[in-house]
Amino acid sequence: MTLEAIIKKLSLLFTLFLGGLLFLSVFGFFSAQNVRVLLYVCLAMILLFLIKNFVFDKIRLRFAKSDIVAVLLILIFAFLAFQFHHDLQRGRDEMVHLASAIKLSHSGSLAFEDPLARTFSGFDHIKDNFYTSQFLPGYISLLAAFYSVSGLNFVYAANAMLIFFSLSAIYFLGKRLRSPAMGLVAVSWLGTFYAVLWFSKRLNSEILFMALFWLVIWYFFDALKLRRWIWYFLSFIPLTLMLLTRGEGFIYFLAYLFFSILILAKTPTKTDERIVKKRNVFVLIFPVGVIAILVAYLIKYNSNYLLSQINNYQAATSSISPIIFVAAIIAFVLFIYYSFFSTAQGSTEKIKQKQRILLYIILAAIVLFELLFAYKVYTDSLTWSFFRVQFSLEIMTLYFVFAFALFIFRGLYTRVFSKETFYLTLFVLPSFIFLIESNIAPDQPWFMRRFLAVFIPYIILMAAFVFVNIKTIVEKKVLLFVGVLIINLVISLPVLVFVDNKGVSTEIESFLDDFSGQDLLLMEPGWDWQKWAYAMRYVYHVNVLPNLNLLSKEDIETTLKQAANQYPAWQESNEDLLAIRNIQEQKNYQALKPIIASYQNVYVLSTSAFAYPYYDVLNLKMEREFELDYRTLEPSTQILGYIKTSGDDMDINVIRESQRNTPPRRTEEVKNDFLLLKVVDKDEVVFGKEMSEEEVVEYRAYLGEVLGR
Repeated sequence: MTLEAIIKKLSLLFTLFLGGLLFLSVFGFFSAQNVRVLLYVCLAMILLFLIKNFVFDKIRLRFAKSDIVAVLLILIFAFLAFQFHHDLQRGRDEMVHLASAIKLSHSGSLAFEDPLARTFSGFDHIKDNFYTSQFLPGYISLLAAFYSVSGLNFVYAANAMLIFFSLSAIYFLGKRLRSPAMGLVAVSWLGTFYAVLWFSKRLNSEILFMALFWLVIWYFFDALKLRRWIWYFLSFIPLTLMLLTRGEGFIYFLAYLFFSILILAKTPTKTDERIVKKRNVFVLIFPVGVIAILVAYLIKYNSNYLLSQINNYQAATSSISPIIFVAAIIAFVLFIYYSFFSTAQGSTEKIKQKQRILLYIILAAIVLFELLFAYKVYTDSLTWSFFRVQFSLEIMTLYFVFAFALFIFRGLYTRVFSKETFYLTLFVLPSFIFLIESNIAPDQPWFMRRFLAVFIPYIILMAAFVFVNIKTIVEKKVLLFVGVLIINLVISLPVLVFVDNKGVSTEIESFLDDFSGQDLLLMEPGWDWQKWAYAMRYVYHVNVLPNLNLLSKEDIETTLKQAANQYPAWQESNEDLLAIRNIQEQKNYQALKPIIASYQNVYVLSTSAFAYPYYDVLNLKMEREFELDYRTLEPSTQILGYIKTSGDDMDINVIRESQRNTPPRRTEEVKNDFLLLKVVDKDEVVFGKEMSEEEVVEYRAYLGEVLGR
């Protein structure tokens, strides 16, 4: 038995384990005890496998040296992901995933009761005080399982496992497509790539999506090349799990289903060889079960996030000129016909001979696009809707992806790609849409999440395929391989063993030691450092409100419209503007009052003793000071605000300036000083505080945005 066979069976067992976790979480049976039962079942299956194969069947282990080297290398990358995992983050998707996982482990269900959750983003309201994560449950369920077994620190072991399966799939896929050398090159380059090193230490669902996607592709090519057709049917288990991991999984599901059936339909088989057998069809019961779990999830909880992700693809295609879009669809249909159905023209072997033409088409498209970009810059007509494609290409260049693209261009020119690499390209086609519309904040390295799971591994795999096909002396190939590896490491070195926000969890936990269930902590309104409330509320279980707005979006709009009708001069008069704000504050306080009344002690966490609504400074008693001191990565391309406000007047120089330090390689020390104040009389509130000039400008802009003026 080979090492590949063992790891492949372990990966399959992992997908079944994940399916079991999703069943528990969606149907409300999740608990530490049930997770352990699942683990015991998995261990029992492993034990039975060992007894059958090595005791009764006397199977011998046959480990190839290249496989051993690859697995050891992969284990190093998995170790880095766990040993140097980042500390608690201030907010964003990571903390929503972690908070949701912790609530799942405590409540036993994806729905949890929390009257304070309304003031946190990332949670969808179900009914009354019940909420659920806006994100799909796949990654959340996995994190919850690790949290249930051994607490917070063990959560990050999930990523180490996922990195192991991802890189293992990449290695064995490369081995199947070309040779063990291709797999080793791909793993070496991908494992040292900046975005992979960075996000493997963070709690983002793309890590799970990457593992599942490349397991699907590995299973498919194993079935295709070795005629082990059962693995094609088994590939639908991780494929359907992708539907419960990220919204774009639906698009990949359709692409895989469509193209895999076409490929198998055109694959010649022996007379006595059948792809569809009873045993093969029987295993489909597992992916059908996952589909049933998905349907139950959508009915029981929500489908908003899944639909929003599908709409992202629609938004991306809608931004393209209708003529270009229709032309692309026609070209794609002709391409599929030419590749699979046209016997007169030949099949994919004919396509292989046209690789150089494809290269010229790609280069011509890039040149034409760059000329159009230069024209728009020259005529001052540059807009973000056009520039976002250029932005994606430039960011890919700054992350050294262009070097791997050059390998691919060389491969097209020398016509080395096989029909299997053509099939692989069909499966990853949906990932190219993110080059047109990433639908993510442009700051780095956050932006690279969109390309982490599929696009980057694909580009590096194709580059590795070309590399091993280069015909030159061994010494030159070694120098080329090492040169690319060194450049990767130089770019990634600042984040290789860097722990983002190191020590912040200890500081927060120490600060919260004295709080009890009878205490309520109110934060100075804002949405910056206030995001630490995720950790305070859901990791350390303190009653905290990061902001005071408990009204729904609809209630706010209704309140402000009525107030604006009562004080129509708000655009010119500061008095009218203040009156409107007072109405909003009083309305909001009525929603806040029952929560405040339910706690014995109310505290305020603020950066100033004078900047807090509702409570006068004389009603606040100084308790103690609190400081957060940590080191974090200094992001680049923080231009989201500029994009929203620039409209049709975009300055390319602003973008260029923001791209410095991309990929981010500098760290910065952050110090936040806070005052903890105790409210003397929680029922004594005041309204009508004067606004500073800055607050006047901000509130007037906010009001205009809400009212559409």
